[in-house]
Amino acid sequence: MLPCDTFKIYKKGSRLRVDLTLIGISDRGAVPKWERGDVSLLLDMTATDGRKAVLMDHQKKVYQVIRAKSRNLSEELDCLMSTDISSIHISTRPIHFVQAKSLLLFPKSEYVGKYKAYIYHIKGMQLVTQKRREHLSEEDLKLNREMQRFFTDGNLPTRDVNTEGQHPQHQRPSLAPPPQPGLNWSQYLRASDKNSHLGRQMNEKDSSKECNGTVAMSSEFPLSLDVVLDIFSVLEPLNPTLVKLRNLCNARLPPGFPVRVEMPIYATIQASMSFQHFNWCGSGDGAAPPLSAAMFKIPDNYHEDPKRFKRL
Repeated sequence: MLPCDTFKIYKKGSRLRVDLTLIGISDRGAVPKWERGDVSLLLDMTATDGRKAVLMDHQKKVYQVIRAKSRNLSEELDCLMSTDISSIHISTRPIHFVQAKSLLLFPKSEYVGKYKAYIYHIKGMQLVTQKRREHLSEEDLKLNREMQRFFTDGNLPTRDVNTEGQHPQHQRPSLAPPPQPGLNWSQYLRASDKNSHLGRQMNEKDSSKECNGTVAMSSEFPLSLDVVLDIFSVLEPLNPTLVKLRNLCNARLPPGFPVRVEMPIYATIQASMSFQHFNWCGSGDGAAPPLSAAMFKIPDNYHEDPKRFKRL
């Protein structure tokens, strides 16, 4: 079962707050479980105390400052050097939009939240997967095949099997160095692209799959797309799916605002994102009450826990 969440986004000047409930995934036991909670992300690029990005856990009344620091590089390097180098992206160059029709051949429309929207099919999307594996040893290839078999059979290996039994944490020996190139510098500069490769022979595989999606466009949504794309760029570290959504929104969309987008993010996984509600805050007819400054500050009774969100 794939997760879902509702993001509540508040913006006041240069300050941003995002409330969410989906924290991450727990890998304890044989079957991972999605972790839920009550979390807020505070962003203030004008802060002078080093707290420009903060995650708060309202249940435990703690917060963690997000800093640009190096995590456990040895574990990350080990993971990168023992698995395929993979890149999955959606090519939006050849896409085009076809307006959906109702049974009576009228333009199909529906309400997303309180906004009337017209439905368009996204045609010509390509899900492109690129892999390289010349850096893997025979042992790595064997472990990766076993891991793929686990997922194909619907069984997930426990932590004991995966890390303590078959893949202990120790220093991995390097592969034998590639043969010395038979070119000098002047020959290398004159060589063609095909003959100028140095190092190991690349073992790469590219595949693409045509996929479809839908987008609901509304002219009633009161916010411009540029503002939302700027917010997406800030939230991408929390949810990498927003990168694919932002790339799609940068394409030439039909008229209106995309209040709902359904598109694939992997070969077998479809993501759906919708904008259900929006309110201006402050003075004016129909405006919500102004946002208080306290919404964008850490409560006084919260204490710092630098290890609360270990995946940061």
